[in-house]
Amino acid sequence: MKYILGNPEGVNIYQIIDIGNNEHFSKLTCSIIPTIDYWKNLNNRVLTDIAVNDYNICFEYPVKSILKAKSSYTDIMLISDNLNIAIESKWNEKIGNYCKNHKAKQKDQVQQHWIDIISKYIKKDLDLEQFQNIEYQLLHRVASACSLKKDNCIVVYQIFYDNKLSESFKKEIQKIISILDSPKIKFYVNSLKIEYKNTYINLQKEIQGTDKKERIIKIKNAIKKHFLFDFKEESIVQV
Repeated sequence: MKYILGNPEGVNIYQIIDIGNNEHFSKLTCSIIPTIDYWKNLNNRVLTDIAVNDYNICFEYPVKSILKAKSSYTDIMLISDNLNIAIESKWNEKIGNYCKNHKAKQKDQVQQHWIDIISKYIKKDLDLEQFQNIEYQLLHRVASACSLKKDNCIVVYQIFYDNKLSESFKKEIQKIISILDSPKIKFYVNSLKIEYKNTYINLQKEIQGTDKKERIIKIKNAIKKHFLFDFKEESIVQV
């Protein structure tokens, strides 16, 4: 089992942090922060309860879009010989970026590209109109999972929350399940309540008043050296 960020030979978790997108480490409220903290532990429940094989753990897994459009990057893709698991992490993000509202250039062509990937994988004709009220990010996350063409694929929404767990992402998943209506793609919600360790609270104070470059360095150094969260009330539910 390897952690991977672009390099098929694999890297360690500390190199993942070092070479990861600096923008993602620029604020302590970015979802990458608890995601890294969770995936430092290779005995986590996603790996013990869902992933029964030996997987490579790929951070920021890229799948190409159409020409001149941005690739899709999955937060974490677990890949084994016959199954892959696409994991999308959420913390402070909100619902609302639906396919019909997406502002990208070549909007229809890009969305049709993702729909075609899914359609070929589940062997079912799908059209653009069916996905207008689907979260755009969910569409290309499912497409990314299907793109590997494994015998089976799973999409997991890993949701971190502070006080009350919102059901909004689960409801979005239920919407796309009703459209796909296929046993070939399984969906799970992995929810975790966050409790802040003293290391996180102290880091909050330490980065106050720092510029962006210094803040990124401090956050990356802290998450390499310490765990910042306790994860409570973890639940894994198939949708």
